[in-house]
Amino acid sequence: TVGKQLKILELISARGIETIDKTDTFKEFDRYIISSIIKALSEGSYDYDFYLRIIENNRITSKWYDEFKINYEFIKDVINFKKEIEKFDIEEDLTSEEYINKYASSYYLIDKLYRHVINGYSKINEPSENERKLIDNIDNLYENIYLSKLGRVFSYSLSKLNGKYFFFSSDFSLATDFFRKYVNQKARKQFVIISDAFRYEVAKELVERLDKAFSFKGIAK
Repeated sequence: TVGKQLKILELISARGIETIDKTDTFKEFDRYIISSIIKALSEGSYDYDFYLRIIENNRITSKWYDEFKINYEFIKDVINFKKEIEKFDIEEDLTSEEYINKYASSYYLIDKLYRHVINGYSKINEPSENERKLIDNIDNLYENIYLSKLGRVFSYSLSKLNGKYFFFSSDFSLATDFFRKYVNQKARKQFVIISDAFRYEVAKELVERLDKAFSFKGIAK
């Protein structure tokens, strides 16, 4: 109520967000910081580390953070995605196995971060025009910089195999060998998750979470 009476938003609208990054008296400060960062990112700003410092050093411990957590998490996901896709550099004329190895070691991160962005965006009630503009930009980057290029080179590598897809090394066993190689062992307890549409990057994140879970006393692969 006091914030509205004092017209706080009007008073700070001409200021840079760094001048109020440690202030949390009024909700308007968080709204202004969020809208300013979203607007800047939608217009192509590259001040990623600056925005992350403001959020991680000052806003996480602020009074209103929980109320705006979804918005701040969305901003962080967008920045992490943009940083990762900007260093993405597809190599031409590799073998199918080499592309699979590269996907398993690094390319999958873009799929993971894109999923985080889309999931975060879906939680925002009534997205602003700049948020919609930003998500359109993310979709465009994902499709044109990453997905179409990786799809093209990998499809070409498969075409050179003439339908003989048994090119996997010992690191990539076929499903037909799974039971013999992994399940039929002398393990005390073993759990297998089977899913027809479980994306690699989702499984990779699940493994990371299991390894960090205090209650999980085992090895996830």
